Amino acid sequence: MKIRIFQSLIICSALLILIGCEGKKQEEVAGEAVGVKAHIKGFESNSESWKAGDTIGVSVPAVNNNFNVPYVTTGDGAFSAVGSPVYIVGTKEHEVAAYYPYCAAATQSAPELAFDQPVDWLFAKTTADREHTAVQFEFHHVMTRLTILFSEEVSYQVFGIVQSGKMNTATGVITAIGAPKEIAGSGKQLDVLIPAQTLNGSANVVWGERTFIVTLNMSLEAGKWYSYRATLDEKTESIALTSIHGSIVPWEEVDGGELVVTEKEPDLSVGDYYLADGTTVSHLRSLSAAQKAQVIGVVCELGANADDSTRMADYPNCTTAKVIALYDATARAWNTETVSATMCAWMINEGLEGQYLWPARYKKDPSADGMISSSASANRDKVCQGYNNTKLWKQYAGTATTYSVLAALGSMSAPAGTTGWYIASVGDLNALLVEASIHPTVQASLNVLGAALPYGQAFWTSTESCLNNGNQASMTVNFKNGEGTATVGLGKSLHTKSYPVVMMLNY
Repeated sequence: MKIRIFQSLIICSALLILIGCEGKKQEEVAGEAVGVKAHIKGFESNSESWKAGDTIGVSVPAVNNNFNVPYVTTGDGAFSAVGSPVYIVGTKEHEVAAYYPYCAAATQSAPELAFDQPVDWLFAKTTADREHTAVQFEFHHVMTRLTILFSEEVSYQVFGIVQSGKMNTATGVITAIGAPKEIAGSGKQLDVLIPAQTLNGSANVVWGERTFIVTLNMSLEAGKWYSYRATLDEKTESIALTSIHGSIVPWEEVDGGELVVTEKEPDLSVGDYYLADGTTVSHLRSLSAAQKAQVIGVVCELGANADDSTRMADYPNCTTAKVIALYDATARAWNTETVSATMCAWMINEGLEGQYLWPARYKKDPSADGMISSSASANRDKVCQGYNNTKLWKQYAGTATTYSVLAALGSMSAPAGTTGWYIASVGDLNALLVEASIHPTVQASLNVLGAALPYGQAFWTSTESCLNNGNQASMTVNFKNGEGTATVGLGKSLHTKSYPVVMMLNY
């Protein structure tokens, strides 16, 4: 049917147990069927509205075994029964109902069809008796159409609209069921087909570089098409019925008028740009040249994890988000000298265990892999304690100038009210992965800024390890890119090797 704007693909499901139809009693058949051609309003001929194969379900709801009988058209508006037709029994006048598109699941005892996707349901009803078997159906839209027109290209997220429902094929009544689902898209209009309902929702609209909230409080009736304009104001349903014909009444259009548009800042989100002054810009917005020059990082995690109690103790207010530095430290050595003593041994000798996460998460074993000793190896990849580790490294190194990675921290400025930059741990980097890929939004923001993490290259982490010969080393992470995915590969390396480093901060 060409006039349908929404594709009527139905996943039919009976809401009650299905009951099979019995065959029609042929002795009830009498008389002749009469056909009447119908014209569809707004169209020059039926061929402009129906197409060959369109099937409707026809019922005489009050008569047994005459429910949901399929009738098909060749495209001229005349419908013929598929198999045994509907019968008019007795001498009384009966109501005859029809709906489109047809679904075999509807029965007399369970006439309702459930749907999750938009369906342009049509319904018609009329009366017929043994003397008047020429049925003329006039179909009506029984869903509601909602359109919001924007004055320019926008992207939107709509909340509070119920899209699923059930269609009563005997009465044509559609009921909205289920929870509201988010509707997202872009363009100059939002156009949805939904069950009639009273809305108490809203839409977040990204208009240019600004985000606005559109309040959607309205009562929507079946069969009506509501159009609203959202203009950005800167200041603001025994004889055989062998031939059935039908026409469709166009949508009854309702001009909803203007909508109230209120500017709204986007909520903080992973992927947002972090600027040198401590402010953020939504990743949904385009950066101005001035803003781009001020970006020093990308938000990679919201809130604060409790792994790093040292950080939480030092900066209890830095719980908003974690930021990954825009640029990794230039490839450099952890330490230009070979050190045989592990930091574990040094910390025990110095009596510093109580100051860090060591005693709670790792056993005191100077010969083990330091910060990833055997007692914690099962969880090492999940422990986000880069701040703790970096603080310990600084104390361990003291005034030594050979720790070039630590020296890089001194040249990176950080806004007030942050933890300052620290070296990511294995857990911090692993947290960047979402189903074995670098978080797509973080990746996209880094790409925009020309600072994507390079795959196939080792990165230093602040998670200490040691080599079999006892020499001090650190864990390295290699983001392996295989068919578009990334996995964390772990290694150990002497501090004299040169690798890039990922810096992070919390605010």
